[in-house]
Amino acid sequence: MKHDPRLAQYPLTREQAVFASVWYNMTYAYSLDSHRVRVMHAVNILEELMRLNSYAHANGEDRWMVGREALSILENEAALKRLALSPPTATIRALLGRSFGAKYDKAALEKGRPLLESYLREYVSLLHRRYVDEVIQGLHDAVLTPDARPEPERFNEIRSLTGSLVSYLIARGQSIEGLFQLYSHVLVPIRRQSKPYQFAQRFDLLRKLVTSERRSWHVWFAIDGVTDPKSFPAKIGDIQFAKATPAEVAALDGSMKEQGHRLFAADTADAIDARTAGQLVHDRINRVLDLVRFEYDRANIFVSEQFAVRKSTGDDWRMLPIPKVVPNPQSSVSPAELDAFAQNVGRLVSGDRFSLEGRDRVLAAFRLYRTGADTTSFENKLVNWWTGLEFLAKGMGGSNSIADAVEGSVTPILMGVSVINHLAAYREILLEQSIELIDASSGQPLALKELDFAQLYDVLAEPGHRQTINTRLQNLPLTQMRFDQFMGFLASPADMNTFLERSEQGLRWHLQRVWRARCDIVHSAGRMVNIALLCANLEAYLKSVLTALLAAFGRIPTLASPQEFFIRAEHSYASARDALGRRDAGALKAFLTELKPQQV
Repeated sequence: MKHDPRLAQYPLTREQAVFASVWYNMTYAYSLDSHRVRVMHAVNILEELMRLNSYAHANGEDRWMVGREALSILENEAALKRLALSPPTATIRALLGRSFGAKYDKAALEKGRPLLESYLREYVSLLHRRYVDEVIQGLHDAVLTPDARPEPERFNEIRSLTGSLVSYLIARGQSIEGLFQLYSHVLVPIRRQSKPYQFAQRFDLLRKLVTSERRSWHVWFAIDGVTDPKSFPAKIGDIQFAKATPAEVAALDGSMKEQGHRLFAADTADAIDARTAGQLVHDRINRVLDLVRFEYDRANIFVSEQFAVRKSTGDDWRMLPIPKVVPNPQSSVSPAELDAFAQNVGRLVSGDRFSLEGRDRVLAAFRLYRTGADTTSFENKLVNWWTGLEFLAKGMGGSNSIADAVEGSVTPILMGVSVINHLAAYREILLEQSIELIDASSGQPLALKELDFAQLYDVLAEPGHRQTINTRLQNLPLTQMRFDQFMGFLASPADMNTFLERSEQGLRWHLQRVWRARCDIVHSAGRMVNIALLCANLEAYLKSVLTALLAAFGRIPTLASPQEFFIRAEHSYASARDALGRRDAGALKAFLTELKPQQV
């Protein structure tokens, strides 16, 4: 949970501060993966289900998984509880429930299919017409004319509505970077304003911007490494190539000036915002250059990651970077942690503890992580990072499908890492806000930085500390609410078990979605919805697994293969869930310490 200190500069009500903070966390570059906007919302989950239903070769269990996820989304989205959408949503939920029960039933799925498909087309058509308007109006009512319900209920509604809107906008073509710019230039402006700040006016401007139609943009990119720019064709397809840019473009940046083996490419694109237009043109140029490299020019041609752009009807050019995968949180590394990492890598590379196959799989996963990180293509990132997970997990053997093998291997680790990341994020809040927690036995402030995650778990579960934190976070309403919710899970093993069960189901569905996206790319050259978000999630998954594996390799001197690591993690997580069911959090805390022990 990240807090923007600039919020305090503006006269916001608690509801308005929650809305701004949710938007900030969902689009901010270094938000936790679990605090980032969700890939799926009511519209695209049903579109995915309809698409699967239209495929003759679609797997019934895939359709069942998407149907179950659709039920969950339709049940929880606040926008669908509004008067215009509530009755038809209830009808669709009832039909989905008949076809997609708690357990996969092929007969029920096929029996209800014709009726469900008929109603789905009608309902999705309604959502296309009304969904975004209902979401925005719901937000308007919630933040400008709040009712008398308890704050947690109202704040959760704002969070749901904001998540629906941001996810919808990304699926519609807006970049995450562009949405963050709306936060920092419209909702909570970076620059000092000449006129008094009025949230209602800012919200109306935001509504206008996010509901605007696509517009035409003119884009220039630089291409370096061309063997002979003078003999390069002037046009290939719709892409125009030139040895120089117009004077007003060349004046923007040194990369737009004529130079040696540099060429320039220009095209127009219809898009919601300038960044998305740049991404579209960047993809088109690379597709053309793939053909050029094949026969015409085999040099290492490189398309710049910055571009010049203007509206086709405008005169003002500006330089922007192409949208990339949202960076994941970057944690600071202590000298002890860096030394431990270096030693673990050294043992892995030069030692003989791992089998040859096991070492090759781990090193290949690291290589695939780097390859995915270096490319600018979302499709290439996703395929490389998924293959990295696959290399690690398929060493488990067995007859399960690739997707099931990956899901079964990495889910326990990712669930443990998720709890660790939440604990670390909330510790960071305590330190940022200078909130001291007093040890009841000694009367001295607790050294929060020095606590391992099992100790931090115990500290935050104490009722007295919970009250202190709640009081001190009074002026940060979203942080206060989310922190209090998580401390409630820590204080109650049963509630923590429920939280993990719900999160685990969502994670398993999402891993299967990433697998289907990978298959779409590899087998049919398709492009999955919200691929930038899928890549951001997948990068977090691969990094988490590799980090935990490397730490275990250094901590357990007899660990001989990745398979042992996954088997042990599965056992520890299953034991933790079983113990939570018996009102005991001890095994979960032990699992957290296994995954990330305290460095001394």
